[in-house]
Amino acid sequence: MKYIRCKKIDLKSVADTFLLIPLHAPDQALYTLNETGRLCWEAINEPQTEDQIVATLAEQYEEVSRETLEKDVREFLREMLEMNLIEKG
Repeated sequence: MKYIRCKKIDLKSVADTFLLIPLHAPDQALYTLNETGRLCWEAINEPQTEDQIVATLAEQYEEVSRETLEKDVREFLREMLEMNLIEKG
């Protein structure tokens, strides 16, 4: 299964914080991402499988086990789907 981010969500960097801003619902909450979340978000600019996202993170975080990366990516995707910020594609 592939995942892609919703087109009407903008990513802004403010200081050391990354914000997801829903453009389709200005009264909706802003969402904060850490550095790992930002890398996941950028990876799903195009449809990507969970394994592809994990591989992207593995290149950046060589010291982190694959198991940990898989767990973190699964959690990220679950949360983003629940908030309707990404889609299955």
